[in-house]
Formats: sequence, C-alpha cells, structure tokens
Amino acid sequence: MGELFIHNLNTYIEKYKCNTFIETGTGIGTGLEHACKYSFNKLYSIEIIKELYDKCIIKFKTDARCEILNMHSLNGLTHILQNISKDDRILFWLDAHFPGADFKYGTYEDNIDIDIKLPLEAEIKTIKQYRDIKNDVFIIDDLQLYENGDFQFKYCFDKNKLVNKAIDFNSEFNSTHNIVRDYRHQGFIIITPL
Repeated sequence: MGELFIHNLNTYIEKYKCNTFIETGTGIGTGLEHACKYSFNKLYSIEIIKELYDKCIIKFKTDARCEILNMHSLNGLTHILQNISKDDRILFWLDAHFPGADFKYGTYEDNIDIDIKLPLEAEIKTIKQYRDIKNDVFIIDDLQLYENGDFQFKYCFDKNKLVNKAIDFNSEFNSTHNIVRDYRHQGFIIITPL
C-alpha cells in the first residue's frame, strides 16, 4: 500500500485546476485525510468494507466537503460521475486493491472475485465511460501489481498468482495525458493532462 501523503497535491490543484477529489479505497481514511488539507471543493471516497466505512463516516463528519460511499468502487464511481459537473476537474486517487487486507478485514490472497480484489482496469473503463478525462489527473497506487520495476517496497506474496494480465496504461491514456512512473513504496503511476 502506497500513501497519498507523499504527494504534494497542490502541484495538481494549481497546474491543472483540480477542484474535486475522488478516491477508491478509503481504508482508514489516510488518503482522504491528506486530501482534506487541500483546497478541493468536494471530496468523495468509496469503501466496500462496511466496518472501515463506518469508522470513516465518524472521522470525517465535520468536513462538509467529504462524501463517503459504502459500495463497490465501480458502483461508487458511476454514482459520483453521473452526479457531478462535466466542468469539474478531478484528481483521482485509485487505491481500491485488496479491500480491507491492510487493516485485517481480509488477506491479499482471499478467494474473492478478481473485480473486487483488483478493480483498477474496470475503474479506468468506468471513469472513461462517464467522463471526458482530458483535464483530469490520476494517481494510481500499487504499480508493481501491473509492471516490473525497482520498487522501494516489494510485496510479500507472489503477485503472479493474483494478477493475470498487465494494464496497458499507455494505450488507455497516451493520447490525452503524460505518464510518469514513481517507484517509491509499491509504485505509483501519475497521469497528468498534456
């Protein structure tokens, strides 16, 4: 699990005019807590594990900008993207891998549906279905699940047993975005408008 707090979000807010934050995988709220320190007009977070959602509802109840949804990330993204302005510029933090595993609500090798365990490819397709993404920024966690590289922290399990194909980030984003790989933690891919 990488941490959003190692990223200075002002870089994206100022350069790309991001005014909305959308996160998949709330966890214990570390990413959302970091994003709340910035000037986003609205912050959305989606968490599938009810116990984690319940804790975060309490944790963020005093910040009226925050909306936390208890649902699968694909359903949450669909709900949010159907209800926000097309003019909003979004910073997406996609980190819904292995729901609950970092917090002892499951394990990395649970025998659960691959679309729940590793929803990233479907999340990207859902976002692109509902939005023209050319002005949006994406920070995606856990790059080492999809690519090899000299990552700072290595997973303690055999990722090849869990991931049956790589995501071609270049074909998904190359025509509209710059793509940078960051090998800190388990790796990030940072995707910014051209």
